[in-house]
Amino acid sequence: MAVVVRATRDGALAALSATNDLPVLDCLDGDPVVSLAGLRGRLPESVGVRLVVGPKYPAALAARDVATLAHLVGLTTVVVGGENPDDAADLIRRFLTDQAVTWTNSAGSLRDAYNRPAPPRDIVVHTDAQLAD
Repeated sequence: MAVVVRATRDGALAALSATNDLPVLDCLDGDPVVSLAGLRGRLPESVGVRLVVGPKYPAALAARDVATLAHLVGLTTVVVGGENPDDAADLIRRFLTDQAVTWTNSAGSLRDAYNRPAPPRDIVVHTDAQLAD
């Protein structure tokens, strides 16, 4: 089975996929969450997705989508791009547990927030910049 991976212009996602044999979906012209969920049953055991966060798609919503995808497909890796990706990635990481989260940074503010159920496996969260290093 072939999984098509569309790399970012700088090739960072292609490098991640080639190094780890992990397909990472980077859907530049559509919704990556819907696209990945639509491939359910046709993906390898481990897959990644790139999410672009910002005012229209805040980090807390991205974290909810990550948890949902983790139950639908073998999501093991998330790459965060967009506005304040380091802060967004930090918020997403914190929100992928069953624990209450109280946290504030430039990506958002949470107070005693839950994201249940937590993903069934650990998910590694990177930023575009971390992959470029």
